[in-house]
Amino acid sequence: WLVYMDVHPPYYPPKKFLDKVNLKITKRNKQWLNSCTSEQMSKKDREMYHNLFEADLMYMDSEIKRVYEKLESLGILKETMILNGSLQLEAKMI
Repeated sequence: WLVYMDVHPPYYPPKKFLDKVNLKITKRNKQWLNSCTSEQMSKKDREMYHNLFEADLMYMDSEIKRVYEKLESLGILKETMILNGSLQLEAKMI
């Protein structure tokens, strides 16, 4: 049994994933973006928030890939049932 709940605010992906979306962001800005409402965000803030979400999503994808690779290396991937649920986008993204 394995559950990932990472792609929900607050978003704090590792730096290498922030670099992949070309997001240079301070810890303070990250905290503010994760706590403000969509009404408080400018267009630039929304773009940063979206990139923060994308980076966090890429981080989760890399972690799930590690699980698949481990199952395959153990020779049990074909006998393993994997159920995947979807995520919902945040209202701030719109």
